[in-house]
Amino acid sequence: MSGRRHIHSEQRERPLGRFPDNAKPEPTGDSIDRAWSLIRQNRYGEAEGILKAHLAENPRNRETIATLIQLYSKTRKVVLAESTFDKADADGLLSPKLCSLMIRSYSGASELNNALAIFDIAEERNLLDPFVFSAAIDACRRHGALEDAEDVLKVAIEKKLADVVVYTAMIEFYGSEDQPDKALHLFRAAEVKPDKKMYMAVIGVCGRAGMISEARTIFEFADLEGLADAMTYTSMITTYRKRGMYAESRDLFSRAREAGYVDNIMMAAMRGG
Repeated sequence: MSGRRHIHSEQRERPLGRFPDNAKPEPTGDSIDRAWSLIRQNRYGEAEGILKAHLAENPRNRETIATLIQLYSKTRKVVLAESTFDKADADGLLSPKLCSLMIRSYSGASELNNALAIFDIAEERNLLDPFVFSAAIDACRRHGALEDAEDVLKVAIEKKLADVVVYTAMIEFYGSEDQPDKALHLFRAAEVKPDKKMYMAVIGVCGRAGMISEARTIFEFADLEGLADAMTYTSMITTYRKRGMYAESRDLFSRAREAGYVDNIMMAAMRGG
């Protein structure tokens, strides 16, 4: 995937708030924990101050850089996230984690081209990992760029970096694009052992498409593997009931009750039409 260019915005953004110029840096773990505590309280300016103070004393600390990018992404300050990322790049500090975070930041700001440009940078610098791939696929899904997502997946498979999270992201994308056959084919061809979320994704895609036999077969595989839980049972029950297969839903509900999986969500699904 090439030909894309990381376009730097000339827009200027102010910091998130005022913070003391003499803020004292804390140990890395303490400063990041304190920053996240402030972020959860929506005290973004104070969090930014703590992180910047720590970064001034520890300019090569990738975890602090990553937290700053996350903070700026959360507050829609993509230009500040970008400048933080670019500074890390100039200092030779880029990592797969920083690339995946910047991809998500651009995606959240509806800048798909820049998000994929970061993916290209990660590929050129040999910084690809499953988190970078899943971030890029999620960005493509957010903007309906199915062909781009398929290109990303192809690279992941070629480089033997497609894990269960990457496959699941693509299965969900196919489902949202009403392409259940492709989702099912990918599930069957995946060179990974499915986990609960992957089973849930493909059961949901098949169920919404009316592919009841396929959904049931996959559910039974999940159950046989010990990976069918309350959510998996509920997904299959919902599929049955939406197709008017009430006897099947009752039978499956009885199995869930025997296994101790019944919860309020499953009860609500049984009451649904």
